[in-house]
Amino acid sequence: MNKTVILVLALVLSLSVCSSVSALDENKKTCIQIIGSSDDQLGQVLIYNVKELIRSSENFILISNDDQTKEEYFQLYINTMPYEEEPPYNCTIYNIVWTYCSEKLTLGLPFYLDTTCGYVGSVYIKNTAESIIAQTDEKIENILKVTRKAK
Repeated sequence: MNKTVILVLALVLSLSVCSSVSALDENKKTCIQIIGSSDDQLGQVLIYNVKELIRSSENFILISNDDQTKEEYFQLYINTMPYEEEPPYNCTIYNIVWTYCSEKLTLGLPFYLDTTCGYVGSVYIKNTAESIIAQTDEKIENILKVTRKAK
């Protein structure tokens, strides 16, 4: 009788530990790498705002461009250039490419997810950075659904 009770308790304990580990795995922060290039001050501010939103996020962690030791991470390539040819530079043109890297699924090579381009003035720069993060979050959710099924 005692052996049965101990066995049942051990089984319940092991199941609870396993479920808590998978719950922790589900809640871990997603690594994002920003690779930015900007010829203009407004573009630099856009890239900075995107990075700051990632740093302050509960869901994401910003990793350096040199850090490719992560098993799985996302990349945002952000390129900007001035909209006008002469000052004042009140607007910037941006191009963003999203990629996904995974040691297991993409052999560490970037897998293309999506791209977008647009332009933004200084008044809406923070709104545009928030929109970029929202789009990033959506793309991450979509690819993680697929990769979880593949694992």
